[in-house]
Amino acid sequence: MKLIKYTFIALISTFVFALIVGLFLPSNYQVKESIIIDTPINIVFNEVNSLRQWSNWSPWQQKDANIYINYEGPESGVGCKMLWDSKNPKVGKGSQEIVKSVPNKHIQTVLKFAGWDGITKASWDFEEQEHNKTTVTWTFNSQIGRNILYKYMSLIFKPALKRDYAKGLQQLKKHAEQSYMK
Repeated sequence: MKLIKYTFIALISTFVFALIVGLFLPSNYQVKESIIIDTPINIVFNEVNSLRQWSNWSPWQQKDANIYINYEGPESGVGCKMLWDSKNPKVGKGSQEIVKSVPNKHIQTVLKFAGWDGITKASWDFEEQEHNKTTVTWTFNSQIGRNILYKYMSLIFKPALKRDYAKGLQQLKKHAEQSYMK
C-alpha cells in the first residue's frame, strides 16, 4: 500500500513540477539561420519572392513526393500564397503568404498550420556582398502564448526547424549558384 501511495505522490509531484516549469517557458521562439550565396542579390531574392520557386530547394516539399500544393494570388511578391496538404506529419497542412516584399532587401511571410493557433511569421533578409555574393538570413518567429503544451512542443520543434532551415539554405545556395552559372 505504501508503494502505491509513494508512486501516486511522485506522479502528482512530477506533474505539478512540469506545470510550474511550463509557466516559465518562453511564450515565443525564434530560429535564425544565415548563409552566403555566390550569386547576385536579385537572383537569390527572386528565388525566395516567388513561392512557386520553392519546389526547387524547399526541404519540406522533398519530405513528401505526394504533397498537394496550390498557389493563389500573384506569381511573386505581396499576396503570393501557397497552400499545402501532406499526409506526412512532418509536413502537415497549412498555408504561407507573402505579406511584405522589399526588392533585394526583405521578405516577410505569415504561416498558418492546421491545428496550431499561434501567430507564426518567417522573414528573409538579403544583404549584398562584394563580388556578386549575397548573405541570406532566414528567420522564424512563433508566438505561442500561454498554452503550456505548445511551449513544451516548441522545445522539440526548435532543433528540428533549425536543421530544416540550414538544409533549405544549403539547397537554395546550390540551386541559385547552379542557375547563375548557366
